[in-house]
Amino acid sequence: MCDTYIVGSARGRSKTASISLVGIVNSFPCIFGVFVTGLTQNVEELLKSDTARLMLANSEFLILLNQASTDREELAALLNISENQLSYITNVSVGSGLIRCSGNIVPFENTFPKNTDLYKLMTTKPGES
Repeated sequence: MCDTYIVGSARGRSKTASISLVGIVNSFPCIFGVFVTGLTQNVEELLKSDTARLMLANSEFLILLNQASTDREELAALLNISENQLSYITNVSVGSGLIRCSGNIVPFENTFPKNTDLYKLMTTKPGES
């Protein structure tokens, strides 16, 4: 799943696309034993879609990184994130955030020394690999 697919649905472009995505997300784990994975850098667009909000609320596993203030408020209400927990996605450094798994929310910090081969393999910053 990609955020572009949902963004089209969020803006009312394709009700059919929205319905088919929900069908895939709901059916594939039961029928094929697989899980649907999504990734987005634009949570604001997702939060505009009732379908996407439902999928986020029902997701078994989420990783939340630094979020804009308006997005944090919406996510807090949708996912029952406390004020204290919000501090882990408010103006935080790279590699910090919240993990939500089975309704449990846990903060994390995952930093790597930049002078290692492992960092060079994992970095997504141009010029650092």
